[in-house]
Amino acid sequence: MSTRSLRATLLLWLIVPLLGLWLASSLAAILIVRHAAESMYDEELLDTALSIDHFLHSADRSHDRDTVAAELQALIFDPVDEVRYAVLDAHGDVVSGSRNAPTPPALLVPGSPTYFDVSAGDQPMRWVAVQSTRAAVTPPPVIVVGETLRKREAAIHQALLYVAAPQLLLAAGLMVLVWFGIGRGLRPLRELQERLRLRSASDLKPLHLADPPEEVRAVTNEINDLLSRLSALLAQQSAFIGDAAHQLRTPLAALKASVEYAQRHHGTADAQRSLNDVAATADRCIHVVTQLLGLARAEAAHSGGIALQPLDLDAVCVEIVTERVNGAFARRIDLGIEGASGAVVAGDPTLLREALGNLVDNAVSYSPPGGNVTVRARVEGGVARIAVTDAGPGVAPAERERIFERFQRGDTAEGTGTGLGLPVARRCAQAMGGSVVLLDSPASAGTTFVLELRLAPA
Repeated sequence: MSTRSLRATLLLWLIVPLLGLWLASSLAAILIVRHAAESMYDEELLDTALSIDHFLHSADRSHDRDTVAAELQALIFDPVDEVRYAVLDAHGDVVSGSRNAPTPPALLVPGSPTYFDVSAGDQPMRWVAVQSTRAAVTPPPVIVVGETLRKREAAIHQALLYVAAPQLLLAAGLMVLVWFGIGRGLRPLRELQERLRLRSASDLKPLHLADPPEEVRAVTNEINDLLSRLSALLAQQSAFIGDAAHQLRTPLAALKASVEYAQRHHGTADAQRSLNDVAATADRCIHVVTQLLGLARAEAAHSGGIALQPLDLDAVCVEIVTERVNGAFARRIDLGIEGASGAVVAGDPTLLREALGNLVDNAVSYSPPGGNVTVRARVEGGVARIAVTDAGPGVAPAERERIFERFQRGDTAEGTGTGLGLPVARRCAQAMGGSVVLLDSPASAGTTFVLELRLAPA
């Protein structure tokens, strides 16, 4: 995949329009100069025709024909171009001047000259025809004057050179200014790139540029925001690793001690008790690892996004409760389901089972022997709510948010819990666009946690 340079892109979008404007202005200048030169030489040609008209009708009658002809040749003399003239009568016959002068192509308007181009031999010539304003006869004779185009073309070429040279210099200057201007404008981006290149992977401090442009400042702010989130995430992961190591170190140490004791007292009742402790400790380690994996899965789903699908909420509730009935019965806990919601929620099967399973496990763990744990699913206000109520000691108001932090347990907690059940449940719910909340309830009524999920589209 080819990459595009921002400088090249900006140059393309600036130089191409500027080049188009330069070409258009140059063409306009060329047309204006050419028109001005043509108009100037046409005026001179007309002046020559009017001068001939004035001369022919003001010349002294005593002058002979040869003298008049010589004076007319002096009048139309041009060192560069060949000039010809003719005086035509009403029938188009030449009265005076060049015998091969052309006849005007259109009917003349009195007082208005007519310009036309007719070659004489192999030379292109420009002609003007105008009716005499001094002749006494009617209709008046027509004076035709023509000249070759050498002087015109030389003047036009010189004028075009004078126009084109500044235009070319202007275009070159604009390109240089655009090139250096773009380079100057992109300097903050290069500075930002250099700052990022020189940073180590562990340096997540905010970036600071000296007076950056608004666009670069916006990019820098977004990068700093990302660095801040990454720093918080890394700190969270570091704390998580430390807490996980602490949680696993204690049961593993107990596991090792129990194994060593059983080895020393092989075949005795104490050895059997030690082996039972080993089995219980191993179960605890498995439980911790399982919850850590669940939390990792929830974090990954929350960060990367998941594809939600319709799920039968009542079926999932029955499945979770059924799997835990035997464990609850062993603790003399009455675990059951009340009612049916008929809801179809938008969720992920694994995350939903993880969230609801941790809530039910938490309720069973904190309920005293002989207590009740009830799961109720219902739909309220377009949201599915699964309430898990236990008969435990409850949660003090000051601890209501702290218990959702990893490896944190309430002050009234008993047993060997890990402090991961509620954080895993909440994170799984958040990954599915839901939440887990703790309802206010009297102290005698235990604790009720509610898992809220969105309904699946019809």
